[in-house]
Amino acid sequence: MPGERRVPNGRGVFVQTQLTQEPHLAGGPECWRLFIAFDPPPGVKARMAASQTRLKRELARSRISWVRPEQFHLTLRFLGEIEASLAAEVAAAMERLCREQAPLRLRVAGIGCFPDPRRPRVIWIGVTDTESQLPDFQSRLEAGTTRFSPGKAGGRFTGHLTIARIRRLDHHEAVGFAECIEQSAAEILGEWLATELLLMRSQFFAGGVRHSILAAIRLRAAGAD
Repeated sequence: MPGERRVPNGRGVFVQTQLTQEPHLAGGPECWRLFIAFDPPPGVKARMAASQTRLKRELARSRISWVRPEQFHLTLRFLGEIEASLAAEVAAAMERLCREQAPLRLRVAGIGCFPDPRRPRVIWIGVTDTESQLPDFQSRLEAGTTRFSPGKAGGRFTGHLTIARIRRLDHHEAVGFAECIEQSAAEILGEWLATELLLMRSQFFAGGVRHSILAAIRLRAAGAD
């Protein structure tokens, strides 16, 4: 991004970006909307985008907000609105956790939805890891950042990349959508080795949402002590 530069800081790489100041209460702290995620490589995003395009054709009569491919992220922890001054502390907490976690081999496969196919609101593509370490890492990440955002996500963690949010699903298209979910279960869209954990900021503008990287923390090298 224009105005962005990477500054090494120990094992992590912090990214300084020219960010737009947002209005906040006079005398009160500025708050940023933050989340922690893995970023799929371009090839994986391209194959996801192709699946998304097929779904757009299947659900042309429904009212759906489609996520732009550049915003496909595997979110592990949504922190919400926190004081901007705490961002560096969040990154430091992430770095401590990343020292204990080797890179994860992630696989992208299968279309799913929340809360269920009968009344879907969010469409996603699933993510799993070959060593089944992702749920445990996500749990430790959540516990390690609780003081910044006490709220805990309900239910069991499901690795996923959101590709759409449904406003209204056409009754006739709902049947075809359920079939798409069943048929896509075995469709593998790609794999990648996740070696960096990102702290990201989400900003809302008239033209849509913009995501910017605040910190990129490397996971422990394989075989490191």
